Amino acid sequence: MNVERAGVSARRCCDFNPDERAALDSGFARILAAKEAREWETAVREAVPALVRAAAEAVELEASADD
Repeated sequence: MNVERAGVSARRCCDFNPDERAALDSGFARILAAKEAREWETAVREAVPALVRAAAEAVELEASADD
């Protein structure tokens, strides 16, 4: 849709007052934080089996070194 034809100037379309800008910024921050949290959750979930396996191997090596 052409913004000019809608009767809204292109400048006003992107010219937000401080309260509107703060609301937009906080919304973007929440979206990005949620996305990052999902990415970290996935990374940790995928890494846990390898970390547990490595820890078990380290314990076995330490136990065999003590024998």
